[in-house]
Amino acid sequence: MSMIGELRQVPATLIPALHDPAARKTALEAVMDSAGMSVDKAWDGLTALLELQCTNGPLEGVAVHGVDTGYGPPQLLTPEEVRQCARELSELGEDALREAYDPAGMTADGRYPDIWDREDEREQNLDWLLAVFREVRAFYQDAAQRGNGVLFFLT
Repeated sequence: MSMIGELRQVPATLIPALHDPAARKTALEAVMDSAGMSVDKAWDGLTALLELQCTNGPLEGVAVHGVDTGYGPPQLLTPEEVRQCARELSELGEDALREAYDPAGMTADGRYPDIWDREDEREQNLDWLLAVFREVRAFYQDAAQRGNGVLFFLT
């Protein structure tokens, strides 16, 4: 079974419903069912690359309980956190990410999926992470321009 990372924009007007126990489940389901972006299985590798580069990683937020995805609660970043993250991602060069890439360390840390330290795939895996990084950066820039929050969850 695969763990697939998903990102959804959350309009600022909907965020109070995510904190309201009576409305939370319906609001979460609506956001999770909306169009967004899949980071596929790259979510944990991307987190490893960005955790030392960003104040709030794009896949890290405050847990919002109310919907069981089977892999823990969705994570919410507020519009302000999204703006901060978008700024940091826009300033981050791919050379810094290449330097941060540590396939042996990612494998030792148990980063999902277990592919990082395969000698013949290391460069290919980095290229994959960089491609996903570019998409996530564009997603966050769009969310920031719209004044939206972001919800990250695993399916």
